[in-house]
Amino acid sequence: VYLVSCEICCSTTTTRYLELKYHKVFVCCCFAGPFRRMLRLAVLSSAVAFAAADQRYVSPVVPTGEAGGFCDGSGDGVWEKVWADEFDQDSLDNSTWTVDLQGGDSRVRNSQGTADNVYLEDGKLVLRSQKQVSGNYNYTSGAVQSQDKRYWSGPTRICVSAALPGGGVNGTVGGGQGAGIWPAHWLMPNTDACWPTNGEIDIMEMINGDGVLHGTYHWSNATCNDDHSAGDQTTMPRDWAVNYHEYAVEYTPEYVAFVVDGRVYKNVSSSKGMMYDVPWYVILNTAVGGNWPQPPANTTVFPTYHRIDYVRVAQKKQ
Repeated sequence: VYLVSCEICCSTTTTRYLELKYHKVFVCCCFAGPFRRMLRLAVLSSAVAFAAADQRYVSPVVPTGEAGGFCDGSGDGVWEKVWADEFDQDSLDNSTWTVDLQGGDSRVRNSQGTADNVYLEDGKLVLRSQKQVSGNYNYTSGAVQSQDKRYWSGPTRICVSAALPGGGVNGTVGGGQGAGIWPAHWLMPNTDACWPTNGEIDIMEMINGDGVLHGTYHWSNATCNDDHSAGDQTTMPRDWAVNYHEYAVEYTPEYVAFVVDGRVYKNVSSSKGMMYDVPWYVILNTAVGGNWPQPPANTTVFPTYHRIDYVRVAQKKQ
């Protein structure tokens, strides 16, 4: 909380000014008389409580900051980073990523995937979703995947640092601004097996901008479309729309652990579900609509942007 003098931002007495900006509270204290110090302290206390309870953040259009480390190796020497895409090149690495140009699939749902909604900007991968008619759909969106190009098997950590879509123009959240928006980072087996007989790992999913992080593992008892799942949900970091946070998974043939900013919030063991020792590829997308979030509403803010700072992979040393 920052105390700002009356001379800087106010012209009259008994005025207070609150602005949530970059996670700081600016307070104008312009009280006169013998109780000035007491009133200043009271306003500061109120501002702290207000900031803790309020869900809105005013931010730059482009998020800043970076959270990470889970895939950067471990101090005990067990894990080492084996690959990364930091998205600091001039164009998307087509030797790793394929842009989704389909409509209505599991990556874009009730929208059309288009190439112009996938681009690099300021060292970030941007997946844009728009209210835009294309083919049979009223929305377009962006998605990429590394199927048949880059995949990993054995004990592996995969980390994605992202600022998520579903907030308002200035980074505000709530109020239905993210209705129908469904960002996801997930893994599928790079095999020919039908779903989900080799599993599916959903590292991060959120719907409707509701601030709830879902991590889920899917499997089957050798039957196509016979879906069993286990996982958990946890509260998103409060600034999920305006700052970068690392959503990660650690998988082995014995367990799948879901992680946010280095904190494991769920561990699914082989005693709970069937595990598969298969290669996994990465999918990064923003779906629009679908059975889970339902369609966008009049309150949904378009365009909305899914910004990804990096994808990093670590594996256990042999």
